[in-house]
Amino acid sequence: MGDELSPIRRPFAPDDLRPELVQNNVDRTVLVQTVSSLDETREFLETASQTDFVAGVVGWVDLTDPSVAELIASLRSAKGGDRLVGIRHQVHDEPDASWLLRDDVQRGIAAVGVAGLVYDVLVRTRELPAALATVRAHQAPRRGGCLGHCVGDGAGTACGRAERQLQGFGTRHRGRLENMDAGAAAAVSGASARLVRSWALHVRLRLAGLPAGGRLR
Repeated sequence: MGDELSPIRRPFAPDDLRPELVQNNVDRTVLVQTVSSLDETREFLETASQTDFVAGVVGWVDLTDPSVAELIASLRSAKGGDRLVGIRHQVHDEPDASWLLRDDVQRGIAAVGVAGLVYDVLVRTRELPAALATVRAHQAPRRGGCLGHCVGDGAGTACGRAERQLQGFGTRHRGRLENMDAGAAAAVSGASARLVRSWALHVRLRLAGLPAGGRLR
């Protein structure tokens, strides 16, 4: 991240986004966590409660915390808590490629599902095996998963293996592609994993109870 990002290194508020939404005929959007912070999630929920076009919030909780269910409940009881639609964690920042498969993390993800929220899977190629195993382990009714930001971050063997894993998953679970964002669904349907870099807007709008196809009117 160099100087080319300098124009966006400043706070942005809903009023900055509103003209862009109007210009592009978008009625609703979803606010998504950027750091591992409960304070940020609470701030986003409060913002959503005061902003007519923010339909939902994908927040963060510490999935390894034994009291994760209570943390989620506290967020939902806070101002704007009714806008909480999902939980996300930057898995690719964890040193362990199999971090998702840890017992405490799996318990945390299960708690997200029990709360009626969706776990937003943020991974790169290295973490794909653990991500796919996690999706398979949490396929009970009302436990959705959003496969987002799935990025081919290397060349050769790693990307080829990731591509095969995604395509194999798509063959077995083609009927569940509606639980993935458009880019990831394309990947599991046969597109190259190297080309997938998606923001999961499609599924997040659906989770917020909004139409996700075509123009969002």
